[in-house]
Amino acid sequence: MNPKGMIYRPNYFLVNDYLQYRRDVHGLRPESVTVIKRRLIHLLEWALDASFKQAPKKRPTFPTYVKGLTHKSKGSKLDPNSKRRIVSDARQFFEWLRDEHKDYQRSITKSFINQVHPLREEKEPKQYEKVQFDEIIEMMNLPVRTLGERRIRAATAFLYLSGVRVGAFVTLPIKAIDLQAKTVLQFPSLGTRTKYRKHATTHLLSIPELFDVVKDWDQFVRSQLPDDAMWFAPIGDNGKLKSGVTPIATSRDDRVRKDLRAWLESNGMIYRSPHKFRHGHAVYGVKHAGTVTELKALSQNLMHSNLQTTDGIYGILSETDVGDVINNFGQAKPKEDSSEIAKLTAKIDMLLKLMATQVQTHGAQGSSD
Repeated sequence: MNPKGMIYRPNYFLVNDYLQYRRDVHGLRPESVTVIKRRLIHLLEWALDASFKQAPKKRPTFPTYVKGLTHKSKGSKLDPNSKRRIVSDARQFFEWLRDEHKDYQRSITKSFINQVHPLREEKEPKQYEKVQFDEIIEMMNLPVRTLGERRIRAATAFLYLSGVRVGAFVTLPIKAIDLQAKTVLQFPSLGTRTKYRKHATTHLLSIPELFDVVKDWDQFVRSQLPDDAMWFAPIGDNGKLKSGVTPIATSRDDRVRKDLRAWLESNGMIYRSPHKFRHGHAVYGVKHAGTVTELKALSQNLMHSNLQTTDGIYGILSETDVGDVINNFGQAKPKEDSSEIAKLTAKIDMLLKLMATQVQTHGAQGSSD
């Protein structure tokens, strides 16, 4: 046993062996392994100076421990999805430990592993922070005194118009962007780092105030750099664009965050993270979509796997948005195509049936869910 407060070293080595196993056998990419490692650190901190062999007797249990976890920097509780992933990774680790290490089979029983599941939590609908439309317009009118500020202003406009994730944005080559067609080729084959290596041709919103800023930067970088260079082009110590094609570091998106914070705060505006611009794009689309077809187009443009994902994240309106909608009830507006209404009605019926089935299942399973 190590001194109190120290992590038991054999546990640490077992976790490293497991991560190597996920690399070699499951073929996980380094980024995915890093994410799993971060989650398993919680398991090491829970076990602390006790061997994993003692895990079944340790109190509080790991799921209970995870339920009370908070962000170390923010102090707020982790969201339910993060907790589920942490517990799920711990369960997979224990399954591997039992299968691969015979000396753990007596203590890490199947019965114990079955108890490693997320605890049910009451959660309120999450209100996603977003860059409001009037905010992004205000940003477009902020002064730009350097090339770096000109670049970050163009970046904010692009992030809002496209809804692209920041990791993909900073790895978009110039040739992936066609402003005439208002399309963005989010292709890993072009070097773009998309989530789960998905690929899609996505589109830009038509908002002139933002589009003009994007167009101005686009013309500038095309006049200075080859098509293989990054659209969010690196700037040298001399304040000018670095010539040629510069390799992109894995932490390139941090440059966007640092520049964005410095630019906004220097102009008296509240910092908004890059992902808030994606939220702004999505909510703008949800509020302006008039048919199910338009919502489906928005969902695909966000590279979501289905419409339910988009609606589940962005379909929860703020109190102000609800008020705007209610106040406009009864006013003249274009009618939805009857076929679209029929599709929406059928989808709602299907979802209601699914929810009813889930309620019955949960009731039968009780606390085992």
